[in-house]
Amino acid sequence: MKKHSILFLALLAAVSCQKENTQDIAPVVDSNVELRASFDEQSSRIATEDGLTFSLEEGKEQIGVYIQNDGMNALENVLYTAGTADEQGWISFTTQMPVQVQSTSKFFAYAPYSATTVDVSGSTDDSVIEPAAAGSGWNGKRAINLPDLQEQPAAGVKTDIAKYYSVVAAPATPVARDVLDSYSVNLQFSGVFALVRFGLNNFTEGEIKVSKLVFSAENAALTGYFSVDLTHENPKLSNTEYAPEAVAGKTFDKVTVTLAEPATIAAQEMAEVYAVVNACAVTAPKLTVYATDAEGKDIVFEKTLSDKTFSRQQRTAIGVKLENPVVADYAQEVIDALKNGGTVKIEKDVDLSGKAVTAPNGALMIEIPEGTEINLNIPAGVTVKLANEGENIRLFNYGNVTISGEGSIEGAYGIMRNYGTLTVESGNFKTTNTTGGTALCNETGGTMIINNANIDAAYYALYNDNGTMTINGGTFKSTSNNNNSNGQDPAYCVCICGENAETTINYAVIEGIQGGLTAIDNATLTIHDGIFSTYYPENGETYLNHYALYTANVGTATVNGGKFYSEGSKVCIYTGDNDVEGQENGVIYLKGGYFEDMGHNQFSGETIKPAKGYKWVELAEPLVVTNESNGKTNTYYYQIVEGEDLGYKEVDGGYEIYSAKGLQWLAEQVNGGDNFKGKTITLTADIDLENAEWTPIGSDANPFAGKFDGGSRTISNLNVNSPEEAFKGLFGRLVEPGTISNVNIDNATVKGLSQVGAIVGSAYTGSVSNCHVSGDIAIEGNYQVGGIAGNGYATISDCSVIGNAGSYVKGTYKENNLEGDAVGGIIGYACEKHTENDVISGCSATIDVSGTRKVGGIAGQCGHTANLGSCTFSGNVATNADETYIAGNAGKIMVGGLVGELTGTSLFIKNSTVAEGSTVTGVDAKTTGAILGGSRTAGYTLNEENNTATGVTVTPSNKLPEGIVKTETGYEIQSATGLSNLAALVNGGKDFAGETIVLADNMNLEGIAWTPIGNCSRKETSGAAFRGTFNGNGKVISNLNCTLDADDFGAGLFGLLDGATIKNVTIDSGEISNNVDCAGAICGVMVGESVIENCKNTGAKIVGASAAGGIAGRAYGASNTIKECTNSAEVNGAAKVGGIVGIASNNGTTLIESCNNSGNVYGGKDGVAGIAGYVGGNQPTTVRNCTNTGTVGTATDKYAAGIVGYNQTSASCNIENCNNEGTVAAINAGGIFGSVGSTQITNISGCENHGAVTGVNIAGGISAGASSGTLENCKNTANITASAEGGIAGGIAGQYRNAAIVNCAGGAASAAVTAQYAGRIIGLALNGTVFANNMPEDARLTLDDSNGDDYSGISSIGAMGMYTSGGSIIIAGGTLHGLPIQAVELSHIRIEDGAAWDVYPNETGIWTSDKTHPWGREGLAETDAGYDITNIYGILHFAQMVNNGVSTFSGKTILLKNNLNLGGEEWMPIGIGTRDGSTYTGNAFKGTFDGNGKTISGLKISERSNSAGLIGVLDGGTVKNVTLEVDIDVASKANELAAGCVGLLTNNGLIENVTVNGSVKSEKAAAGIVSRVLKSGTVRNCHNHATVSGTSYNIGGIVGAAYYDNEGMTIEGCTNDGAISGTYAVGGIAGLSAAEVKNCSNSATVTGNGTSVGGVIGEQQNAGSITGCTNTGDVTNKTEAYGNGGIVGWIRYTGTADNYPNKNIITVSGCENRGSISGGNDAGGIVGTVYSYGNINNNENYAPTLSAKSFVAGVVGNAQFTEGHPGMTDEEHVYVTDNYSETTLDNMTGGMKAKFVYINNSDKTTSSGNTPDNN
Repeated sequence: MKKHSILFLALLAAVSCQKENTQDIAPVVDSNVELRASFDEQSSRIATEDGLTFSLEEGKEQIGVYIQNDGMNALENVLYTAGTADEQGWISFTTQMPVQVQSTSKFFAYAPYSATTVDVSGSTDDSVIEPAAAGSGWNGKRAINLPDLQEQPAAGVKTDIAKYYSVVAAPATPVARDVLDSYSVNLQFSGVFALVRFGLNNFTEGEIKVSKLVFSAENAALTGYFSVDLTHENPKLSNTEYAPEAVAGKTFDKVTVTLAEPATIAAQEMAEVYAVVNACAVTAPKLTVYATDAEGKDIVFEKTLSDKTFSRQQRTAIGVKLENPVVADYAQEVIDALKNGGTVKIEKDVDLSGKAVTAPNGALMIEIPEGTEINLNIPAGVTVKLANEGENIRLFNYGNVTISGEGSIEGAYGIMRNYGTLTVESGNFKTTNTTGGTALCNETGGTMIINNANIDAAYYALYNDNGTMTINGGTFKSTSNNNNSNGQDPAYCVCICGENAETTINYAVIEGIQGGLTAIDNATLTIHDGIFSTYYPENGETYLNHYALYTANVGTATVNGGKFYSEGSKVCIYTGDNDVEGQENGVIYLKGGYFEDMGHNQFSGETIKPAKGYKWVELAEPLVVTNESNGKTNTYYYQIVEGEDLGYKEVDGGYEIYSAKGLQWLAEQVNGGDNFKGKTITLTADIDLENAEWTPIGSDANPFAGKFDGGSRTISNLNVNSPEEAFKGLFGRLVEPGTISNVNIDNATVKGLSQVGAIVGSAYTGSVSNCHVSGDIAIEGNYQVGGIAGNGYATISDCSVIGNAGSYVKGTYKENNLEGDAVGGIIGYACEKHTENDVISGCSATIDVSGTRKVGGIAGQCGHTANLGSCTFSGNVATNADETYIAGNAGKIMVGGLVGELTGTSLFIKNSTVAEGSTVTGVDAKTTGAILGGSRTAGYTLNEENNTATGVTVTPSNKLPEGIVKTETGYEIQSATGLSNLAALVNGGKDFAGETIVLADNMNLEGIAWTPIGNCSRKETSGAAFRGTFNGNGKVISNLNCTLDADDFGAGLFGLLDGATIKNVTIDSGEISNNVDCAGAICGVMVGESVIENCKNTGAKIVGASAAGGIAGRAYGASNTIKECTNSAEVNGAAKVGGIVGIASNNGTTLIESCNNSGNVYGGKDGVAGIAGYVGGNQPTTVRNCTNTGTVGTATDKYAAGIVGYNQTSASCNIENCNNEGTVAAINAGGIFGSVGSTQITNISGCENHGAVTGVNIAGGISAGASSGTLENCKNTANITASAEGGIAGGIAGQYRNAAIVNCAGGAASAAVTAQYAGRIIGLALNGTVFANNMPEDARLTLDDSNGDDYSGISSIGAMGMYTSGGSIIIAGGTLHGLPIQAVELSHIRIEDGAAWDVYPNETGIWTSDKTHPWGREGLAETDAGYDITNIYGILHFAQMVNNGVSTFSGKTILLKNNLNLGGEEWMPIGIGTRDGSTYTGNAFKGTFDGNGKTISGLKISERSNSAGLIGVLDGGTVKNVTLEVDIDVASKANELAAGCVGLLTNNGLIENVTVNGSVKSEKAAAGIVSRVLKSGTVRNCHNHATVSGTSYNIGGIVGAAYYDNEGMTIEGCTNDGAISGTYAVGGIAGLSAAEVKNCSNSATVTGNGTSVGGVIGEQQNAGSITGCTNTGDVTNKTEAYGNGGIVGWIRYTGTADNYPNKNIITVSGCENRGSISGGNDAGGIVGTVYSYGNINNNENYAPTLSAKSFVAGVVGNAQFTEGHPGMTDEEHVYVTDNYSETTLDNMTGGMKAKFVYINNSDKTTSSGNTPDNN
């Protein structure tokens, strides 16, 4: 790039000697440093590549200079101005500011100079430059802003280009010259921009005058906000803020050159016009040339040019032919400018009336779009016309518009509706229509600022409708005078309207005929100054003018100043509603101004009252002002001035209070509901309250939320005396963002109930700072009491409480929850903050502090991390609790020198002090401390740093309550009161570990509602348990009455024992109950190796919901022992009830030994017994040498026994040498033991039962259920009975499994064993339970031939069953008598050597299939084809073989030879499995089951959670020719596969000629024949008469669901007449189907509660068809769901789904419906809803009625098309053709009805050929 240089000479006046060139130049300071440039005709400031030059101008040229000096401040943007040339041809440049230079100085320069240049520092390479600090040391970088190129009004000719063509010089340093003390600076200048020369060639026939041209290129950076980094060697241009769209009112893609003098171009001549542009490349630029032709018409030439590239410091010449002009449309130019934004200057009068468009409300508008920024300038003498008379055309502003200039805008119905932002700097506005000519209307959300304007309106001058408006100056007149002629509302000059309207008038002149200024409809108006008048019209009518100011309907005006006048009889200001019904009164607050009169309040009928603190005064001399515009005079007689002394005054942002009256006013306002949020209250004087009764500022309901600054003033003699009220202090309650600061109180007496403090009762949120209380101080309350604040989350800083002698902060006991607790010298309770910052900081208290508990010198109670820092306490801190309170709150009474109690897990206290000589008095050492009293939070952390408490006396009181005395060996309880106080001590935290308590005498607790000793949860291992030794000393406690309703808490004399010992005590009367858990006479719960011995309950009834025992409710946790204890009282509970203990559940061994029960014991479930109701845990429990003689259980109790009711241990329960003589009754009852959870080990030895045992289901002389343990040497002599059908009873064990029974006697003939399955030894023998290692375990039975059992008529074993293959019942000794009454398989009986079976003498070993016996394998006989089933045992064995995986019977036929009755016993289906999508897991039947026309009855299933039916899973097999009578109810088992015949059918399986009777109930997929068909299968000629119901989906009479991967699913020739009901997908034949359904019929009712309910099919989805089917049953939907039809509820096509990859159209053809359809959202005689793809043809509908909420039709109720499913194309369509329907429209009910089909998508539905076409 070519550069040109100019030599500048710096002439510096030296203040030191001349230096040689090689030396530094000493600093020189002068006030007039000159720069000189050589000047002659050839020198130039600008030179371009083609030689174009622009000379410097003498006396005009200005340059900006930057000078950098090492170690000195930089000189920035110094203005140098050119002088005249001297004789040598030099121009001198001078400045008026001092400069300082040296040899290392650097000079930078640019031109033209810009005074508005903003200097910035940093690089301009790729980022926005950050501002530099003014006057800072220079880092060597500076940047300047260059001229904006967008508007170039004086650049058209060569001599003016320099104003825009910027040049910059690279850094240069001074060089010494020969002239003394003078230096030169060589500055190399270069141009920044490019230059364009337009050659304008006139190709018209006449002369033209060019006035302006616009050069533009879309999206190009022709202009911008430019800066230059002067520190680059080649100063670099930066345009980082460029954007082609409007930014801040500017665009950057065009340059406008306006010629100062038009360029006249004759025909065929040329003229040159210049423009300065940014260096850039442009595509298809455009040039628009504005001119006038020879006739004076405005014309425009528009040219699109070829692509151009503009280079820096180069000129580009562009030749342009000016031809084919168009007539200029200046109005359109203005319209375009208003839309595009930027600076819009109206250059001449313009009429815009023809450019309007229609607004959304129908009016004509000229729109300024949203986001547009416009500076609209209308010079003086220029008028913008918006509309002709009668035309309603206005500007609609949605952007940001500023209007300036002295020109005019005129309209008829208005000037502008403002929805955006409008600023009026100046201008004239006029409207002419008297009924709608509102000049400026500010709409909802708009912002209008008028700094100066002259508005002359025929209607409203200004109308603010729910916007924001500020008027700073101007004159506003309304000449509206229409009220007499057309009934229009009077048009005030300015109207403020709407609840969101806010207007502030700082100054304005407002005049009207029908009113000056009004605020209505909740609007807010504030007036500071101005003249507001109304006058008679020019025609002299005297009754039309209204008020200068008027408010109504809750409009509010605040008048701080101004002048108000109304000519004539009207008052000047008026508030009311002018009797408009429904409106409310307006409001005028008068705080200043001059008035003609005192106004009128319509509702009071009086003059308007001034605002509080102001008053009316009548002027001694009226004020007369002449209106220069009309010559009339305004006379003002009254003025508003400040009134009586209120004790406060309003100031900006709030109020100042200076007396007690003002402080009382604040209290009244806050307590009345004004929380003063956002306002500041400042105390400006000391205030003496004179001990008058004070009402606090704020309450719980109305807190203070403002800022109260006491100004370090003093409030003296505060007196609050409200002992029955909370929130008491100078303030009652403080909330965010409220603050209280800088308040001093001298002498304070404050008494309240709770939340009591001198400064504030509750500092709930916010902050309290620099507040001080001193003098005589008495702060007292019953809860949360502090010297500064009672409680709160607020921060408290730099506060103090310093009392005179006798001063105190005190909490006193009143009642529960008002206990005189949480008391502190600064705050009672500092609530948790969850921060490490100090919550209480820099505070000090010098005062005595006392309370019952939670007492601290600074804070009584601190929540989690409510931290203290730099606090000091001096005084005495003490508990004032009496002995009774101490007893009841042991461990809770915490007293600390700084903090009483921490209620969180962590607290920081740092840099704080308890002063020497202070005392801290508490109860015991654990809860009393010099810094912190303590915490009841387990594992809490106190973080201390730099705290001191030297010389502080800490004194625990160690008081004992009444009735307890200290002895040498421990403690002695001397009275009932002492016993109660013992409970209080323990419950308060004193556990007496290692100490002994002795009962001194018998105790009568009559009248005492007993609270247990150790009243805490068994799960709180560190809780208030008793851990010592209690020796009852043989004494008796009477009338022990204890009632609890708490889970895990224990009711009894003791609640919780933890490692304690209780002995030698008797309870003889009372009642102990816990409605939730754990009740016992001695204790509710014992844990931690506790011992109870030699204790008796002789008369205290025990009642508990669970875990109730005569001695103990629950023995829990580690090893516990109960021995030599006796109970003779009744024990009654709902679960786990025992005569001695309810539950023994431990992780250590438990011993219950030598205990006796004679009381009656009853309980509902989980174990009832004479000794222990329930045992559990993971360690053995032993019950030894115990006896029960009481009655145990009832017929409704679940498990009951004489000794132990139920075993759930994971170890073992051992019962040794125990006897039962009491009767036992339950559902499952045993003489010694009840039952187990599953396989728990129970060992019983040496036990005898002599009491009658009666069970409903199971009864055993020794054990109701024996499993995984040993019964040895036991004896029963009593009658054993199981009363229910199918009942099981055994002389030793009712049910026997995997246990060993050795040498037990089941009883003689006189001891009857009575049950359907009764055995002298065992009622039911089971074998082969599989344990975790999958190894079956044998069950052993050793019989004692010499024990005298009478087996006449009764077998040793009543019945046999088998759980799995494997495992045996072993007869290890003695003789097995008789045959079991019923058994599955005898092959698992094994007779060992030395043992015998009297039925098969001399046979030993395992019984196998080749052995003959009366009934075994004969029930399943093998044939050539397969097997014949002849009896129940055969089908049972057949089922077991399939289910155990022995055989699938594939290729075999199972032939049923006889009718079978399964007896209503729970049936295990043949084949079991679960569905997994389109497959299954499990063991399936794969052969043929031929029912041979026989009937299977008594088939009952209630416990299956999958595959319920005669056959569970049929895989490729066949079931045929059988009738089933079923009772299947698995609705509560979340079962999916439940049907009378087959649960799941798959892989081409076949079901035919099957009939089902009875009922089937399931959650989902319930059916009469088959629940689910997967992939392929056929159901043919089957008939269901059973009722079928489901609680969910897929419910059908024949099939529940035939769906998933249709490889050939068929349902044909089937009928249903059983009622069908479900939720959704419910059908008479099938619920959900993708099958081919043929020739099926339904005659039963079908009822649904959701989508898809149909007479034949509920929902047909994605595949299949329905042909030749009939329905005569009514179809009902109880909801408003879609899909309800006589044949199909819903045909749904969802595209090529994963399970149906091929596209299928679903067809319904040849079907007939005669049932009514009701309910749902649609109803169709044939189909309810068809989605997307279906063909419904040749069907007949005879439904009597059709009704639904919305869509109803005779064939298809609702035809719709849905998109977006996979694989769908345009071919999807719904066809409804050639159908017949007799249901008339009169017999249809619904919102939208059609004879044949209601069509929702006409382009996707075809309906044709349907008959008859009548109503």
